[in-house]
Amino acid sequence: MPGKRSKNAGYIDLTRDEYNIVTAQKVVEGYWFRDPKGWWKGPDGVGPHPTLGVEVPYLHYPGIRDAMITAGVDEPYLPAGDWLLAEYVHESQMPRCTPTAINGFIELYFGAHYTLFGHQLAMYYSPQRYNIVVGGRAAGKTVPLAIVMLIWTALHPGEPWLHVALSLDQAKKAYQAALDLAGRKHYRHDGTLTPRAFAEVFIQDRREFPQPDIYFKPWDEHDGGEVAGKQMAGNVIMFRPLGDEDLERLRSTEAANASGDEVLREIADEKTIRHVRGCLRGLNPWLLAHLPNNRRQRIGQLQQLIGVANVKNDKAAIAACEAELANMGVARAKRFFGVGNAGEPEWVWEVMDLTEDDPHYGWFIQVTPYDNIRLSPEDRQALEEAWGTDPETRQVELLGRRPLGLGNEIDPDLLTSAVRHDLGGQVVQEHRAYGAVHYAKPPAPGHYHIIAGDPGKGRLPNRNAWCVMALDITASPAEIVFFQMGNLGARSKTYKPYLDAYRHAVKTYPVVSPADVIYDNGGQQSGMHEVILEELRQDAGGEAIYGSPYDMSNSMKYTAANWLIDLLRKGALVMPELRILVRQVSNWTLPDKKLAQDAAMALFMIVRRAYNIISDRGMGYGVEQQTPEYPMDGDGHAAWDYPEDIQVLHDIEEVSYA
Repeated sequence: MPGKRSKNAGYIDLTRDEYNIVTAQKVVEGYWFRDPKGWWKGPDGVGPHPTLGVEVPYLHYPGIRDAMITAGVDEPYLPAGDWLLAEYVHESQMPRCTPTAINGFIELYFGAHYTLFGHQLAMYYSPQRYNIVVGGRAAGKTVPLAIVMLIWTALHPGEPWLHVALSLDQAKKAYQAALDLAGRKHYRHDGTLTPRAFAEVFIQDRREFPQPDIYFKPWDEHDGGEVAGKQMAGNVIMFRPLGDEDLERLRSTEAANASGDEVLREIADEKTIRHVRGCLRGLNPWLLAHLPNNRRQRIGQLQQLIGVANVKNDKAAIAACEAELANMGVARAKRFFGVGNAGEPEWVWEVMDLTEDDPHYGWFIQVTPYDNIRLSPEDRQALEEAWGTDPETRQVELLGRRPLGLGNEIDPDLLTSAVRHDLGGQVVQEHRAYGAVHYAKPPAPGHYHIIAGDPGKGRLPNRNAWCVMALDITASPAEIVFFQMGNLGARSKTYKPYLDAYRHAVKTYPVVSPADVIYDNGGQQSGMHEVILEELRQDAGGEAIYGSPYDMSNSMKYTAANWLIDLLRKGALVMPELRILVRQVSNWTLPDKKLAQDAAMALFMIVRRAYNIISDRGMGYGVEQQTPEYPMDGDGHAAWDYPEDIQVLHDIEEVSYA
């Protein structure tokens, strides 16, 4: 048979055309993964697209044409030189260019309609371990994922694929979609049907009960082999649910790639996805079987040396062994793909923030229906009429943007109505996604405050990320004048950052009574604040640091939420632009055990203490008067400045409307 040759001399039977396209694609991938040009530095050059006529990137891989000839690719399928045509991808969507050899393969089996473009090509070629595609509706996510899943598993023996969903029924939908695509012929650019269906060439069998699997034909005797005269399958695509019991069953599962379709909104905690990513392990057994005996023995030695070096914590030896192992060519990149619509939960956007800081950590892309070239103008208009009815819905459902907040209890628009841009003050620390996370304004003479602290050791904006806040109750409307939250770096593992902020607020902002300095003493922090306050006093040479415990029960939280709504509607409370505060408060709801809510709780405690004071100015509490003796020490009006090791990022200019 035409395809029965050393490069694919197994159970797969390729025609000469199929062999040329498959082999050319494998050569391109070999060069791409060694040197993913376009990923970090952009394209090598540009030239006219043969169909569109516009300038598109080209990639230069010296020696790639000769490598294709050596692999047995015939002349009509060879590039003119070592320059490969690449598809243009919007500059905000890394990688900027990717080889299109894969589209020749896709059209051969899936027709012209399903060739990949833009971010879909990037999904196929992404070398990162963590890949998240968040998009608006009809942005082109699900079907391309099924195609990527099928063709990758078909072309890479020894690399099975694990596809997860929230339920078995949902996993079966992806299973049926993949079988439907693979089992029928499709239309090509010239209007003819594909000569053979994908399943005819690559799929050997399938199983639907108890859990779906698609079995692929083996490439040779090392990929499946025979048992009792029966040819066994090679790779497999496993479709599995994500229930707690099912996650435990996945512990022993090994795969080279994993994907989850429409799981981003529904999984509240990244730990579930990390559990799935833990299944991505193992050397490629097919590549391992084709190595000479001496190299296979060397791999065994390297694995043992790595084990010994780990015990000794010899990082240099580990790096040397892993580098040699990588050069063997059997340790392929293992990847997870999460695909879904924009929205909650927060961990998805945390991944995006991490990828912006370190592109090697993962690949994240936001896509919209306007990126989907297969939609007609009428399709887009229908989507806009259904999901573009208000700014927030349009941002999330169409443009795939980070939502401001769900607003189940408190409307985010109501919270943002309290934001003022003319309050003055200084921004000391900023977070890329949430803006100011450390804001401070000097206390005005004769003004009094309420100070609240929610202890913690976590990294912003995760749960148990501490928060300290001060509200000027003398100002009318009442004004948040101090806000500091969380650690921007790694976990602190101590309460010291929180205590430093808490002490700074207590020493800086005068209060009428020590009862106006409060802290959350419930939940994880129950009973511990008295201990760390005592440590704080000792560190400060025995000076008095006040604090009154607040144990916020659910009824107190709900009351505080309603009181906050009332204050906001009356315009009785203002604040600078604190997006993390708006986000946490607008996402707060009961039960709140799994919510990131430290900033929300600090605000709720302040509202609980200040509501009656702000609502009834006639009681005279906290109004400007002759300043009494400051309950902490001093008169509270000393020159106000930051510690020497803190650098102010920028001032917020006060604006006069006189």
